[in-house]
Amino acid sequence: MVNSRTMALTGLSILATYLCIKYDLIADMPTALIGLAVVLPLVFTISASFERRDKALIQYGSLNASLAKIFYAHKSWLGAANVDAPLRNQKVSDTTEELLTLIK
Repeated sequence: MVNSRTMALTGLSILATYLCIKYDLIADMPTALIGLAVVLPLVFTISASFERRDKALIQYGSLNASLAKIFYAHKSWLGAANVDAPLRNQKVSDTTEELLTLIK
């Protein structure tokens, strides 16, 4: 997202580069410092991404378990003596599968 802060930093970077070129200012920059500046944020970003993925997988597993509970509760609730039981069990099964498909 580009905002005023981004534009100000871009302007300062361009101005600093121009002044260094104009006045022939040269500095020896250690490559380890540049490596740290690039690698460190990248490692934190990857770590945060894996944490979010793990949390999402935990929630997804919990949702699957809850849907299985609902399915088996409905399957056992009506019992075999009820005439509509097979039809209702199939409807609950289809609805559960549809929910899982939509979530994926």
